[in-house]
Amino acid sequence: MPDLPSYQRVGAKMRERIARSRRHVPLAAVRKRRGRVVELLHDEVAGEIPLPVPDPARWREQLTQLWVDSRAALLRYRDIARVSLGDGPRGPHARRVAECTEQLLRAGGVPDEAVARAVDVVGLYVTASAVGGAADALPRDDDERFRFGLELLVGGLAALAIAGPSPAGP
Repeated sequence: MPDLPSYQRVGAKMRERIARSRRHVPLAAVRKRRGRVVELLHDEVAGEIPLPVPDPARWREQLTQLWVDSRAALLRYRDIARVSLGDGPRGPHARRVAECTEQLLRAGGVPDEAVARAVDVVGLYVTASAVGGAADALPRDDDERFRFGLELLVGGLAALAIAGPSPAGP
């Protein structure tokens, strides 16, 4: 009768194969795949944000609503805001939100340099606010705080539109 392998020998061979296969998958590749999945999830969330048709007479109202809707979408999925904090718009849906923001700012007469910076700053503000809102176990005045911050941002951008382009900074 042939010598049949024992459970111990089979288990040892399986552990050896698993260990060998792990050595061949660089950690950077695992992180890269995880990052791509997060990027796709974030873009799907961005696809749920309603985009207004820019109206120069209502640009401030439309811009505020766009950012309120963006935060609400991130809050619906809680952890997606945390993992996407600091990332710029990468997917097609996220880029459309950024492009809509740019169009609304330009419709309001905000100078191009401020438009580019505002997309980044507001993206960080909205995402950070969603992270804070998702982390809070007890309801607070987060919505009021968020809207106050938006009023400051939109008011500042409107002031830039009235003042026109500023001289080069430091």
